[in-house]
Amino acid sequence: MSSVSHRKNNISNCCCIFYFIVIFIVCIITIPSYVYPYFSALNFEETQCYIDTVLYPTSIPTFDNYDNWEECDCGKYCTTFSPCIKLYSNISSNFIIDIYTNNDVICTFHDSYCVTGEDIRNIHTYLNESREIYNTYINTTQTCYMNPETNEIYLDLGTSFDAMLASVIIIGIMMMCCIGTFIYSRFQSCKEEKRRENESKYVEAV
Repeated sequence: MSSVSHRKNNISNCCCIFYFIVIFIVCIITIPSYVYPYFSALNFEETQCYIDTVLYPTSIPTFDNYDNWEECDCGKYCTTFSPCIKLYSNISSNFIIDIYTNNDVICTFHDSYCVTGEDIRNIHTYLNESREIYNTYINTTQTCYMNPETNEIYLDLGTSFDAMLASVIIIGIMMMCCIGTFIYSRFQSCKEEKRRENESKYVEAV
């Protein structure tokens, strides 16, 4: 095989490896975030939830009592508390989860990162905001989504058909490029082998 053809094959192989790595990275990012949640949520039942209970903080957290407060990250070597608000409905004993795509939730509403959380003046703001959320949801009927397998309830699915479709298209295009590069590399190799066979036959005939 000529050096030029060998170099072309090396480039094609490198491109195929590059596409494979990109596809792998894209799949790791998009499938758990957009593709799987979208198709999983298709089985959820849309229903109406009557919010009959809202648990929210009514006093500042102390070492002895931090009911309806949960830890939040306020920076390097800094941990404080922010409100943990839980909504309950008439159709399940589980508290309602804000968004389906959120992972490891412990409250309906909770900020796990609070950059100014160590400022004591924010406590009063937290209490006022919690009261406003209470007034917004208590004794109201909200559209919600229920997972029939776990009986978990969500206020919002957080899924998008457009995001899922874009993810699938990107993965498909990258796979086609990888397959196309591999086919082109094999075609060039077969073409070069055929050329060498013809040259060998010509030399033998001479």
